[in-house]
Amino acid sequence: MSCGTSWRTKGAYHPDLSALVRKLTACSVDEEEIDTQCDTLRKKLVAEMERASKRGEAPRRGFKMHQVHEQANAKIKETERFRSALKISKDYEEGGHWKRREERLKKALEREAEEKEREGEGGDEA
Repeated sequence: MSCGTSWRTKGAYHPDLSALVRKLTACSVDEEEIDTQCDTLRKKLVAEMERASKRGEAPRRGFKMHQVHEQANAKIKETERFRSALKISKDYEEGGHWKRREERLKKALEREAEEKEREGEGGDEA
């Protein structure tokens, strides 16, 4: 029984497993060795999945090349989760602090210029 078949009958398919089977088959490795290496890889993948679930991470779903909209939606959801976890407001703008600082500085310079202008006008009358 080939490794790819036994893995698929266990209810899951993983591209790394399929690649391993193709590689070993191309190298003319016997069936027992293929099964042994596939079992080792399967155990490693299951252990990684269990560690991720213990940390509370959702299992990553692989996307195909043509599933760009699904990828974009998943990225938006992930970004929203990070934003809420870090308590960043929805209207946050990167570099907003510096923009507000520049605006305050400009207003202060404009007020200074207006005051000098008023002083200049007041000095001519006296």
